[in-house]
Amino acid sequence: ILGALLFLLSCVSNKIFSLLFADDSNMFLSGKNPENLLESMNVEIAKITDWLKINKLFLNIKKTHFILFKRSREKVLLKSDLTINDIKIDRTVKTKFLGVFIDERLTFFDHIQYIKGKIARGIGIIHKSAKILKRSTLITLYNSFLYPYFNYCITVWGSTYKTYLDPLVKLQKRAIRMISFMF
Repeated sequence: ILGALLFLLSCVSNKIFSLLFADDSNMFLSGKNPENLLESMNVEIAKITDWLKINKLFLNIKKTHFILFKRSREKVLLKSDLTINDIKIDRTVKTKFLGVFIDERLTFFDHIQYIKGKIARGIGIIHKSAKILKRSTLITLYNSFLYPYFNYCITVWGSTYKTYLDPLVKLQKRAIRMISFMF
């Protein structure tokens, strides 16, 4: 029932594009002028918070932040603030969105660093197991501990800079050599 109620949230504002997933709500507004974006977002958020209050729902302001996407070398200094009920909302340069770390320049560097660590731990498991397990079992370990990180949302982050992706390619080759017993 709550899903239908939250779906109505998207009807409150005709300017904001909202993405709702379980208890995670994300709102997007696009434009060229950051100050105008903040002004519009403040107006639209006021409408949404009024709607939430009427429907006896609340927004956890402590978990609320915003990110301003921009070009690589562009510097954006904001003169005004984004607020909800007169409480300033913090601006962040990166956030986790449905398991993917997204930064304000959409480079996905932080996400790749995160999955590099996860993949390296998976490779450690395969390395310790390589001398005692059959190849088919090592392939199962690869599919369990490495492949999901390589594959999850790759259409989103996989088109980043080649130099960011190269360490992942090296880790994958290393895992394949271990499975193939070519240390």
